[in-house]
Amino acid sequence: PLWALGWSDALAAVALGFDRLVRKRVNDRELLERKRALEAAVAERTQSLLAANEELAAVRDAYIKLAEVDALTQIGNRRYFEKELNRAMALTSRLAMPLCLMIADIDYFKAVNDRLGHPVGDEYLRKIGRVLADTARLGEDIVARLGGEEFAILLINTRQEGGQVFAERVRGAVAALELANSGGVNGRVSLSIGVTVRDPSEQIDAAQLIERADIALYQAKREGRDRIVVL
Repeated sequence: PLWALGWSDALAAVALGFDRLVRKRVNDRELLERKRALEAAVAERTQSLLAANEELAAVRDAYIKLAEVDALTQIGNRRYFEKELNRAMALTSRLAMPLCLMIADIDYFKAVNDRLGHPVGDEYLRKIGRVLADTARLGEDIVARLGGEEFAILLINTRQEGGQVFAERVRGAVAALELANSGGVNGRVSLSIGVTVRDPSEQIDAAQLIERADIALYQAKREGRDRIVVL
């Protein structure tokens, strides 16, 4: 009928509008679901990256630690000692504290390797390294193997008297191990130790401090070994 002709366009427009509304809602829902999926994927990837970074950091720290640990004795190596010496020099300078350095050398160690063999020599080094680590104050003193049969000990805020007492304790503990060395003093393994202290007022660097400890050590060797010399 003629009166109904005008409604067809209106109904078509309503149907079209409804269809567009439905499609928009469907599209909005799909977009929302995609957004959520993308956010979840990003969060998962971020978490994976964080975990990977933590794992890499752990591996890096492990490598750094290995690089500063003597493989045989499991105490610090020369690299570790040099780093800690520089740190201790700066710290004691800033806080006006004395810094004690001692260098210990196993007497006639070559005789151990030559007569008893290198495996025995290695075992001796491990035991002496353990004595040094056990004698040191945990978290305060620095103990390291410089190489061969030579060890270094750093004592922060320690004067000559305290350094000498500590060195004597170490020397006695090594003697108490009663490690055989037919070429050594009294037929056993012993230590010669050079001790020196940097006073807060002294203007010397790490190399000069090491040199002074070495001089003390060589004097102990010249005077008969199995002894302590303080300079």
